[in-house]
Amino acid sequence: MAAKPNSWSWKLLLAGLGVCCVSLLTSLLTGQRSPYVPSAGALLAGAGLALRSHFPVENLYPRLTRFALAGSLIAFALGISGIFCWVCFDQEPFKFGPGLAFLLWIFFVPMALQGARNVLRNEEPTTDVAAQCATLGLAGVVASLAFPEDWFTIQRFWLVGGFLSCVAAALWAATRPTRQLVLSGVILYHFLGLISATLSAQPGPWIGAQLWTRFYRPYLEFFNINNAYRFYSPEPGPANHYWFHVIFKSGPAPDDLQAMWFKLPETDDQFQSLQTVGLQYQRLLAFAQNAETYEPPEPAELPWAVFERTYNSPGKKEAWSENLKDLEKKPRWMMAVPFHPTMPLDQQYRKPTHSSMIFCESFCRHLGHVAKYPEHPDWPIERIRVYRVLHLLGSYPHFADPQIPRSPNDPESYFPYYYGDFNIHGERFEDADPFLYWLLPIMRDSKPGQVPARDALIRNFCFAHAGDPRWVKKGPDEPWRQP
Repeated sequence: MAAKPNSWSWKLLLAGLGVCCVSLLTSLLTGQRSPYVPSAGALLAGAGLALRSHFPVENLYPRLTRFALAGSLIAFALGISGIFCWVCFDQEPFKFGPGLAFLLWIFFVPMALQGARNVLRNEEPTTDVAAQCATLGLAGVVASLAFPEDWFTIQRFWLVGGFLSCVAAALWAATRPTRQLVLSGVILYHFLGLISATLSAQPGPWIGAQLWTRFYRPYLEFFNINNAYRFYSPEPGPANHYWFHVIFKSGPAPDDLQAMWFKLPETDDQFQSLQTVGLQYQRLLAFAQNAETYEPPEPAELPWAVFERTYNSPGKKEAWSENLKDLEKKPRWMMAVPFHPTMPLDQQYRKPTHSSMIFCESFCRHLGHVAKYPEHPDWPIERIRVYRVLHLLGSYPHFADPQIPRSPNDPESYFPYYYGDFNIHGERFEDADPFLYWLLPIMRDSKPGQVPARDALIRNFCFAHAGDPRWVKKGPDEPWRQP
């Protein structure tokens, strides 16, 4: 016996949309945002759409549904058109360029407008399905707007889910040939994106890098499928680590501070992995790899950054040097942290992209929950100092040099960049540190023009900048110690 049609699917969808709208209105009026109420509303709307697959649906207002769906599809097309026009002048709010926006326009705007025409003419029998998908999409978008800003991942989940539901509504309302054409184009775009990610890494063709930068980068980064898969040839690229110097408040006085290092992945003083399983180390290394992107400095940005670092860096009275008598002989403008002697200057300044900063903020929020001082787990965290560390493996001559043979974990193969101080909520302190985004090198002492000995004194200016008193050691196999 066939099940009797009912309107529960529509009731749940509209109830979920109403909960999301009330949550958004409440957050705008009170300034307080809760992640639970909009999530409940979006889940309720999703349950309404899922109910459709089990029971026949009775639409009590078919004419109103058609007009509402047509208006929604037209608004969807106008919204994508507006985004396309916006990013042509300002890419900051959306984090993608005109290339990707143009593809969104080509794929979805004509389809949405054709669907609106079909709905108004009542030419497609799938109007009811399209209307329910549009209602769910609207609920997802409204839920994302009502979310707190620090719930970034779930907020983007509802936003993208709502967008895809709106796309599904346009697909259901369009004709069958249009659906086939759009879905074929999306599949082709996806696989061409995987190819562009492989070709974008250098050495590679110019067209591959342009396609990846202008059309594919935001899409591939969002789904984390932007790896070039060049792990072994022609040369392995640098690995990424993150070092966090967590400073705890140990007493009421301003100077009552204690600190300890947390590293991703976790390593000891000789940079050997502390993970018991090698696969765990590789997974953590891949996790840090997500926050590797940076913005090349603009032509006018680098000289100003060099001036700020040189002018504002600590001078001769700062205790960076091992020997204060030698420090008195140096000029007053001698920087506390030197530039790297062999790396080009534009590679010593790496400002992270917006996506990398999101990962840094997320790392700090996680540490705010789990980082405890071993002897005093009740001490609160004062601040978290973040360093992104490049690990350059070098080449075969680097390891086989008879004058100074080095291991892959030699201290000089690590290149730390300072990314700022954060609180436990992932918010960066706006302090004017002249070394922000700069390389803080790890170097051996040597005379100009000479190759340093393997057991020469190694100075870790990253540890020194963080305030760690143990920042020098004699040879790579010894532990770090005070000068």
